[in-house]
Amino acid sequence: MNDVRTLKSVVDEGLDGFAGVFVPGGHAPIVDLMVDRDAGTILRHFHAAAKPTALLCHGPVVVVAALEDAPAFRKALEEGDDAGAADLARDWIYAGYRMTVFSASEEKIAEEQVLEGELYFDMEKALRSAGGDVSVTDRNFASNVVVDRELITGQNPASDRAMADALIEALDRAAA
Repeated sequence: MNDVRTLKSVVDEGLDGFAGVFVPGGHAPIVDLMVDRDAGTILRHFHAAAKPTALLCHGPVVVVAALEDAPAFRKALEEGDDAGAADLARDWIYAGYRMTVFSASEEKIAEEQVLEGELYFDMEKALRSAGGDVSVTDRNFASNVVVDRELITGQNPASDRAMADALIEALDRAAA
């Protein structure tokens, strides 16, 4: 915790020595990481190497950083330009992947009862617009983990243990 590094410094040093990547939830993935070029570089590297990539709660929205122009994709989402967003997501490396993310109904509860504010777009819809095969549980805040190839996604904080178990299993398989 005392040796904080930027994503750029990690990319510049090289990614081959890392066995997997984990992105926690919170709003940083939505506000910053989903449009961060270095996050995109890291995701593309781990995808190409088929190394475990685990994302929890709001974290799964970061996978759009792997798009060629993630800032334009985000802008299209914010403007309600679904066709433009879909067009910008052509050739996305995670197209067709099964995944989950903090659900729209869970976000509504958080916005009303905790944050007293709203996001500019729906994360489920964002991932679907990019080409993801998104599923969420019918029951808010119930554990839900989806594993598809190297991608491991957990819907909400209640998914943390199951997602950690899936990540450990994937890391063990990769090491074998």
